[in-house]
Amino acid sequence: MKGHKDYKEVEFARKLIMDRYAEIQIGPFSERNVIRLKRAYDYWLRGWLPVNRDIPVLDLGCGGGEFLSFLSDQGFKSLTGIDASAQQMERARINVPNACLINGDVAEIAHSAPETFGLITAFDLLEHLPKNDVLSLLTSIYKRLVNSGILILSVPNCDSPFGPGVRYGDITHETGFTGRSLTACLELVGFVNIEFRESAPVPHGLISAIRAGAWQLLRLLPILWNLVETGSIGSGLVSRNVFARAVRGALSDV
Repeated sequence: MKGHKDYKEVEFARKLIMDRYAEIQIGPFSERNVIRLKRAYDYWLRGWLPVNRDIPVLDLGCGGGEFLSFLSDQGFKSLTGIDASAQQMERARINVPNACLINGDVAEIAHSAPETFGLITAFDLLEHLPKNDVLSLLTSIYKRLVNSGILILSVPNCDSPFGPGVRYGDITHETGFTGRSLTACLELVGFVNIEFRESAPVPHGLISAIRAGAWQLLRLLPILWNLVETGSIGSGLVSRNVFARAVRGALSDV
């Protein structure tokens, strides 16, 4: 019975953290941060979003609804968001009042949802899952996408010298990823046309443009280090977080 007791204690701890996640991990609500995030999404995801703005969109782990609000600004109309944190849901209702917002277990709801979607996003979500649950959630996402539907996600990048700081910077994180391991997970489920993009500094003014330019130079150092040590540049992804875009291929048996 000890194992059962330990499991209940873990679940209690996770619920306690998620109930106060925005307060503990995110900090006070800031409209300025929402504006900055939207500007960053516009830069990071350039050319990745579907052209058809009428497709239904599902944002898993939608947090405070910042990305859903960005999509609304971009003309997307059918928006659904799911998050386990009640505090985050309160913020999401302010940021994107026109979306369908669901407070609950993301994996369970994604698995049982009857709808299909043209775009599913999962930013800063997979790292919160134990390894055994990652493929299960990706399979559910695959099944919820229409054929040729798009998945866009972000995870802490353990290829980065600073990736472990993100991986262990949140007490609810369970898993870390590299470009190689995330590609393997996506391909196992059936996704194709997998692309990666670094969460680089966003140029929007003189100072930020200088930062962006300096970062492009400094990012060559860990790549060169890897080349000298191993004879390969590896994934070439060195930002603390990394974005991935994948397409649902033909129907599979998953």
